[in-house]
Amino acid sequence: MPSVQPANSTDQNRSGTMKVSAVMTKGVRTVKPEDTARKAAMVMNKHGIGSVVVASGRKAVGIITERDLLKRVVAKNKKADSVKCSDIMSKPLIAISADAEIEDAISIMSKKGIKKLIATRHGMLVGIVTATDIIRSGEKVEYAALKKLSEFYPIGTQQAEAG
Repeated sequence: MPSVQPANSTDQNRSGTMKVSAVMTKGVRTVKPEDTARKAAMVMNKHGIGSVVVASGRKAVGIITERDLLKRVVAKNKKADSVKCSDIMSKPLIAISADAEIEDAISIMSKKGIKKLIATRHGMLVGIVTATDIIRSGEKVEYAALKKLSEFYPIGTQQAEAG
């Protein structure tokens, strides 16, 4: 499973707050839009991850989570070998600049009710940041920002580990 990369001096802005790049996971696992749901599930299982980004080249076009597979394939009794990733991916994809502040990521997650954001530079996929990454980072984010995140994301529970 990809690990959260440690922060370095380029991962902080002038005010000392941490950037998304400090906590995002690099080396994001991807599938192509024409790949099957089965392939997406196999990639997730192989790497012990809960989602894969659907990409055309380095351009992210969607994301498939475990929940997407359950709702759009399993619950509808579809064959995973015959369903294309483009048909089950969540879109539009919500992204944030890798150079944005962690508080900005928390704000977007809270407003949109999501747990994962694609990190980009110049419109190209460079990583993924999750609520779990932010919580585990140990970054001293404002209490108000963490409170926003906790409103829809159970911090410190077993469910948070599964997210």
